[in-house]
Amino acid sequence: SDGIISGDSNGNLNLDNKITRAEFAKTINKYFGYTVKADKGFNDVSSDKWYYEDMLIAKGTGYMIGDEAGNANADSSITRAEAFVIIARLLGLEDDNTVSFADASDIPSWAKGKIGALVKAGIVSGYSDGSIKANGTITRAEAFVIVAKNERTSMPDDAEVPGMGNTSSMVNVNV
Repeated sequence: SDGIISGDSNGNLNLDNKITRAEFAKTINKYFGYTVKADKGFNDVSSDKWYYEDMLIAKGTGYMIGDEAGNANADSSITRAEAFVIIARLLGLEDDNTVSFADASDIPSWAKGKIGALVKAGIVSGYSDGSIKANGTITRAEAFVIVAKNERTSMPDDAEVPGMGNTSSMVNVNV
């Protein structure tokens, strides 16, 4: 109803489908109202792509930084670990390496602290079998839920978010 997510040409939300990095960026940008764009885009995102502007915002806001080659891999499905790290970055959560999932040994080292922080904050809890499936892809429904678990309110124009610089067009995300 807020226009944050939209369906396909038939109006279907396809909630069980995997979400791409570009779709995740668009959802975050719309939900939080981000508009700050990077001066230079990702190497693999051309200006004729539907998601070009959203990927400029993702890079400009600082929650997507690209791979070693400067690529966003925007058409690729985002993993649960990648999505969790992005949300934890946006919230400025302190790493918490105390994760106790059945598959904790499968969590990439670069994501463990952020996943622990999200668990501690009550944003993610894992599956009923005790796993987190960090290396699996995240569905559209799962992505929408973790984004929507955060409150949208205004931030002061001179606010600073760790690793993101000035946040003049960002919003405050409270856990």
